[in-house]
Amino acid sequence: MKTAVHFFLVLVLLELISCQTTPSQKIKDENFPKGYDLNTMKKILLPRKLLEISGIAWYKGDILGIEDENGRLYRIHPQSGEILEEMEFGKKGDYEDLLVRGDTVWILRSDGDVFWIKNPMSDSSETGQVKFKKKGTRDFETLLSFPGKRPIMLICKSCEWDKKQQASIFQLDPLLGETEKDPTERRFSTRPENLPDGKKIPKGLLARPSAGAVHPLTGEVFIISSAGKWLMILDQEFNPKQVFKLNSLLFKQPEGLTFDPEGNLYVSNEGFKEKANLLFFPYQP
Repeated sequence: MKTAVHFFLVLVLLELISCQTTPSQKIKDENFPKGYDLNTMKKILLPRKLLEISGIAWYKGDILGIEDENGRLYRIHPQSGEILEEMEFGKKGDYEDLLVRGDTVWILRSDGDVFWIKNPMSDSSETGQVKFKKKGTRDFETLLSFPGKRPIMLICKSCEWDKKQQASIFQLDPLLGETEKDPTERRFSTRPENLPDGKKIPKGLLARPSAGAVHPLTGEVFIISSAGKWLMILDQEFNPKQVFKLNSLLFKQPEGLTFDPEGNLYVSNEGFKEKANLLFFPYQP
């Protein structure tokens, strides 16, 4: 009995040491996008309500977040992780990503349906839903748009009509309130011939994005994947420019990504045996 107790205490101690280790101690000489330094990263723990946080977006000085089991929207303090407000927008479901355009929040469900909330967290809030039209097995996790351009883009994570190492992109017209039935000609690809030269690309890199956002200062697309642990920078035609292999000790389950107006980067990780978190990377151009 004493041996078992002793072994348990050792495991607890090792876990505590692991949690207290800084990124610079764990991750040395790790490649990461220009302007961001893993050694200046701040880790922000989130409340248990956000254990399965699945998407984040910047909104009026705070972060909006969703989790993938209930139809609730959370307003989160970006430096403390505290939940400031929350509201219900739909029934229980697998909600994966969100996007802010003006005074409207767009929320993506894994089946391709998109929910919208106008004037969230207010007495004048309005909600609605845009149905996905194409039949077939599909799983969406990424929603993004380019400033000044009308369409909202839904990117497949795993859809039956996609070829290996490809992810189709569907456009939603927010004015018409409908998503196109077939994907746009642009496709996100992780095939070797489509990836930039001179980089050590992980073998068999899967096109399974879990979140994405457009950098507010460079206009580049950042896409992250929990499956395979990678971060990719693309141009606005979704041509890959750089690929970075992520360290799984830091990026345990990255499911959300957003920027503030100054270009500071936030990545959210779902929790499991420990709390979910936000990783804050100050932008240093």
